[in-house]
Amino acid sequence: MQNTSSRIDPKLNIYTSEEYFDAIIAEISATSTGDEVILVSMTFDPAKKTVRHLLAELGAAGKRGVKARLIIDARVFLYQDEHGLGPLFYSPKLPSRLPKRYDLIRKALYCLKECSVDYNIINIPARSFTNPHGGRCHIKFTLINDSIYFGGANLDNDANIDLMVGLQDADFANYLREFAAELVARGNVRKAMHDTDALVSLGLNSKVLIDAGVPNQSLIFENAIQLIKSAREHIFITCQHFPSGAIGRHLLEAHKRGVRIDIYSNHPNKSVWPYNILHYGAVQLAKRQLPKNFFENTLMGPENYLHAKLIATEQGAMVGSHNYLGIGVKFGTAEMTLINHDPDFSREAIDAVMKQMLPGNHAAVADHYAS
Repeated sequence: MQNTSSRIDPKLNIYTSEEYFDAIIAEISATSTGDEVILVSMTFDPAKKTVRHLLAELGAAGKRGVKARLIIDARVFLYQDEHGLGPLFYSPKLPSRLPKRYDLIRKALYCLKECSVDYNIINIPARSFTNPHGGRCHIKFTLINDSIYFGGANLDNDANIDLMVGLQDADFANYLREFAAELVARGNVRKAMHDTDALVSLGLNSKVLIDAGVPNQSLIFENAIQLIKSAREHIFITCQHFPSGAIGRHLLEAHKRGVRIDIYSNHPNKSVWPYNILHYGAVQLAKRQLPKNFFENTLMGPENYLHAKLIATEQGAMVGSHNYLGIGVKFGTAEMTLINHDPDFSREAIDAVMKQMLPGNHAAVADHYAS
């Protein structure tokens, strides 16, 4: 992709998970013959009403001559939180007859094919009994002609607290179009990216960082640490799981130099067994090392599951798919994240996530970061 660092940044829009699904469903329904739609997701759950609606629009688009494609990670058939290990854990080749619990997925993919929508399963393990959490493509994006949406939302649940970034940019759209073509051709993110993390400049203030999924290598993680280290007033961070490890240590250093730290994460009881035990242990260890106020904003209960991945300071923000956990970097996970050095964007991102966590009361919280 050509260097765009000298041009004006494209307008960035921030979407909640519900707003994102509404936006792409409406935009897909408006496509016509010759248009193009590409959806990339790690997970895929056609049992969800919103996803069924989306698939219906995608199928209708395929029938009217839209070039449509769905790309999902092999994790869909390798491991699922609610079902455990899947058929690709035991064999690197999908069996002709899938377990009954995969009937909805199989039928959904078959229906897409019947509607002239292509689908591809990437990152299929090379052998049996591989780590189901290593080597995954955690990237989520939707491309509709030159409209781009990317961030944390999978094709599974619009009820999660989540964030997506939307923009119109022909150059970046072409980049993602070529990236998707390489994913399909090579069937593997690391091969498509030649084991090299990528930085795509959108303009003066905005860059997209893409991790290739090489173990112990993450351009996104490095930039997250630098953003935290550069903060002088406040750091607002939302994570699916409490940011322990290296991120936690850098947050502690920021706290010691007088930076206000606000961390929002899910309580371990929101995870399925046995990961709830692992998360509980990680949090208990972190509580021995970090200030008590770091844990004040833990989200309890089964509702309002926090899936947004945001780091926002007075200088800018990062929004994307990365959970900012060292374990994901160690395993090797492909990720995509925007870093934007505009304080206004940072405040907008905070407002977007707070209105989901504290509906009706988010403005007062967000106003604090505008001072």
